[in-house]
Amino acid sequence: MRHHGAVNATGYWLADAEEQHAAAPRTFFIPTPETRRSLQVGRLVKLLFMCVPRAIDGQTLDAERMWVEVLAVDADGRYRGRLANVPIVMPGLNYDDIVEFGPEHVIATDVGADEIGYEPGEWAHIDARVMSEDRAPERVVRAQPADLPAPMWFVSLADMPPVDRATATLTELTDRWPELEAVFSAGSGAWERAEDGTYRPR
Repeated sequence: MRHHGAVNATGYWLADAEEQHAAAPRTFFIPTPETRRSLQVGRLVKLLFMCVPRAIDGQTLDAERMWVEVLAVDADGRYRGRLANVPIVMPGLNYDDIVEFGPEHVIATDVGADEIGYEPGEWAHIDARVMSEDRAPERVVRAQPADLPAPMWFVSLADMPPVDRATATLTELTDRWPELEAVFSAGSGAWERAEDGTYRPR
């Protein structure tokens, strides 16, 4: 795993998110390159901090995911930010400390409903195989169940009724299939997956 330069004086370094995503593209998700390269001051981003393994409360730990608020964007596209969490694992690092990082270190951003057109933390009912077998949803429907107070998204496969049902957040689904963003931002309707991988109204 590459470091962000040498291990600094506090004893931590930043994991390369691009490297980890390349090694496990279906399980380690990161924002698009465009998002990571165009962060604005005030944005919260999540970074993966690494250190030499340490024994803490009977566990051996060497990593910690924490939020950093962007304070400045340098001319070369690098960032300076303020740590917005209280570290538990990282040695010599404290809340409000300055952290320097690049687009390659960003593992997540704080995306709000006003920015993407839907609530990213909303739950959808899914065929469990969508996640367990990493199968792209074939049908996506916004419907109002009789026993629920509000409409929900229902995500399914086309081959047979689901044996097992589960739930997933809209973010978990769009992390794996970004093309679903257009469906969820539409806010309603019934959609089917086309041969080109996009979703079209039924």
